[in-house]
Amino acid sequence: MGLRDLCEKILDIFEESHKNERMITSMLAFLDRLLSSGCIQSVLDDESNTISERILTLLKQEIKYSNNMKLLISSINVFCELLQVKIDEKNNTGKQDFIVFILFLKALQLFLKHIFY
Repeated sequence: MGLRDLCEKILDIFEESHKNERMITSMLAFLDRLLSSGCIQSVLDDESNTISERILTLLKQEIKYSNNMKLLISSINVFCELLQVKIDEKNNTGKQDFIVFILFLKALQLFLKHIFY
């Protein structure tokens, strides 16, 4: 089992745990640590993989209807870690949308931390 397969398996577990807030909150903390450590950077930098896009899709699905502030803040941390991933230069619109979305989430995170902590 290679590193890419391990990442796919982690995301399979993430997908299977959809709407299980207890599991998802732990998964987001794990993904945040995994992404920030740089351990899977080689997998993320590989242009032929879809790991980062899959993480983004799963995160969007998870926070779409969530009211759990801890889950939202954890997802923002993972979104911010995804900023380090190389984005396909050919898809400039997607890149701009992604950056605007991340900036919005970072502002929301700061606002929520100010209110609830």
